[in-house]
Amino acid sequence: MSKPKPVNWEFIKNTQPEGDGLYQLSESLIRQFHSGNKGIDGVGILFMWRFNIKPDQDSYVYLADVTKSSDKVREIMPHDFIIGINKAIWPLLDHQKKKVIIDSQLERIARCFNKDDSPKEDDKSRPIYRLRRLEVMDDKTLNRRHAMNLGDVQLFASDYYQKLLEKEPDTMAMTNIPSLATEE
Repeated sequence: MSKPKPVNWEFIKNTQPEGDGLYQLSESLIRQFHSGNKGIDGVGILFMWRFNIKPDQDSYVYLADVTKSSDKVREIMPHDFIIGINKAIWPLLDHQKKKVIIDSQLERIARCFNKDDSPKEDDKSRPIYRLRRLEVMDDKTLNRRHAMNLGDVQLFASDYYQKLLEKEPDTMAMTNIPSLATEE
């Protein structure tokens, strides 16, 4: 009998306790840092857990990413972006590190504007958004807002995976990781 294919994504409902207030956190960060005339107030975001994440050959650990939703997907469930979060690392992070991760993803989202500076909309009067390039993200901005940047959180995650691999070299399924956290 063959091994079942692992499921690597899971939708996080706004009411799920393990969602750890992700929707509230993102709304708070949008109000605090991403609102105003050129802001992203009202952007629709869905959160999803990512499973079975392994560090790459450079020890880079996936923490989160943001993906713009297609028009077809937006018709199925109203939202503009999906933010995927590494489920194994998330419970190990303190509130400050979680804020840095979510704020860094929100920083990539931008509203589209016409030449006359009016917001662009589609045929259904929905705002049009775009994703900024990764190079646009400014570590100084995150440092100023949160007293740390994404590199600091990345270092924490890389160190954690390294300790896990030293302790249990064959444990790269990364599904029940938080057991190491109780020993630190």
